[in-house]
Amino acid sequence: LIAMFTFFIVFVKINGRPFGYFLKNLLVYIFNPKTRIWNKGQSDVRVEIYQPKNQKKADPYAGKRYSRADIERVARAVDRKPV
Repeated sequence: LIAMFTFFIVFVKINGRPFGYFLKNLLVYIFNPKTRIWNKGQSDVRVEIYQPKNQKKADPYAGKRYSRADIERVARAVDRKPV
């Protein structure tokens, strides 16, 4: 019995973990209580939810009108190949 227990401790793995971890977790599971008791109203936890303020940035080009010459000048600058 002792040799078999030693063999399990040294060589056997369960889910990739040594048998010692399995045995420890088994004992913790057996001796811990399994019933959870919820006592309503005894918690002093306060949750606050903040919503960020939406700040709209003013578009500096919103009310401007551009002439055809301005648009053509920008198009030429964009299309120009660097030398």
